[in-house]
Formats: sequence, C-alpha cells, structure tokens
Amino acid sequence: MKNTLKTCQTLPLTFEPGRAIAGQNPLAALYGRFKSWHLRRRNRLILSALSDDQLKDIGLSRSEVELYDKKK
Repeated sequence: MKNTLKTCQTLPLTFEPGRAIAGQNPLAALYGRFKSWHLRRRNRLILSALSDDQLKDIGLSRSEVELYDKKK
C-alpha cells in the first residue's frame, strides 16, 4: 500500500504557513501570509457558527473560538 502522505514529508520541520523561507520570493511570502490569514479567518467563521453544544463535542469553548484568530 502506497504512503499517501509523501507530500507532507517534503516540507521542512519548521514550516509555518505565511512565514518566509530563506531565499523565498517576497511576493510568495506575502501570498503565504495572506493565505494563512484567510484560513484562520475561514476557520474562525466556521467555528463561530457552531452552537455551544457542538463546540463542546469537539473539545472547544466559545472563549477559545474568540481567541483563535488572535493566536499566531
């Protein structure tokens, strides 16, 4: 059976979306930061739409959702 996670193994161990990698094009770094912001925003909106009971089911509280976008 083939390993389907091979693409993840090629990333550096310290990879963070939106963080520039040494020698990276500044435009690519800016795009990465935008993409990272957009994903955090989308996740925050999705989590905000869940009820308190649904958040509890996945192990989160309403206050954790409110703090989610402020973390980097």
